[in-house]
This record gives sequence, structure tokens and C-alpha cells, in this order.
Amino acid sequence: MVSTSSVQRQPRLVLCPYGIAVDRQTVCTSILHHCGGDVSRLIDGPAGEEPFLKHLQRLSGMLAAVRPPLILLTGVTPLMSRVVLLRERFEAELPSLRHADWLLFLDGDAVAFTKDALRLGRLERLSSTAIWHGPARKRYLVVSAQGDDTADLENGMLALAHSTNLTSVAS
Repeated sequence: MVSTSSVQRQPRLVLCPYGIAVDRQTVCTSILHHCGGDVSRLIDGPAGEEPFLKHLQRLSGMLAAVRPPLILLTGVTPLMSRVVLLRERFEAELPSLRHADWLLFLDGDAVAFTKDALRLGRLERLSSTAIWHGPARKRYLVVSAQGDDTADLENGMLALAHSTNLTSVAS
């Protein structure tokens, strides 16, 4: 029999609908690893939202049978279409993804992201990460190439879990 604590520590499947740029693979896999992801079980293809969703639908039994995955979005602007609407669609078509943790890899125009994030929700700044509280009470851990410190990422995941649990209790 496997204890609950060892199940909680098992690395999680990682989904990357937009893939990971070659020059960002090292930092992204490090971030995912420190957030509890199993980078040897990373699904980042086929490329494109629609082909990726169809691929996941074929794996839906597996997605429901394992710990909820980590989902890393590497293309985050425009925020509404690349993040919010994508998550709504994926969760509607694959209900097992409603329990996933969503990470946003901010690599580029932080000003445009911040402007959109504040227009659509609020940002909670942590040391080198942030929690974005978006529409429909959805939470996202915002990470970047500059914030790959192990303790900061683990604390970010704890904060994400904590804010998600508070939302569940309030609903």
C-alpha cells in the first residue's frame, strides 16, 4: 500500500500546449521539476491548440487516472485568448484538467502581460513568482527565466494551492 504522503510527492505529468522554445528548454524543465513536474513525462506536441487538445482527448483515461498534471503555457499574450479562453476550453472538454495547476511562463513583454493581468484580474506578487487571480476565480502561477530558485518555486506552488483551496471553500 502506498501512503498518502508518498502519493503527494510523486512527480506529475506535464502538459505544454504551446511547446517550449529550444533556447528555453533548460530553464523551463528546471522550473517544472521544482514545481513537482516529471519532465520525463512532458507532453508538448502536437503543435497547436486544436491538435494538442485532440491528442489529450485520446489520453483522457490516463489524465483522469493520475495526479492532476501541471500545465505550462509559454505563450501568454494576448492573455484572454492564449490563457483564459484556452483554459476554459480545455477544462470544458477534459474535466480532469479542472484540478490541474496552471503555470504561465512570462518570457517577453512583462509590461503588456501586467497591463492585461491587472485589467482582467489581480496579481499577487511573491518573491520571484506571482499568483495571477484571473477571470472566473482561476489561479495561475506566473514564473520566468529569472525566477528558477527552488525555494521560491516551491513556495509559489504552495501559495497557488492555498489560494485555490480558499476559493473552493468560499464557493
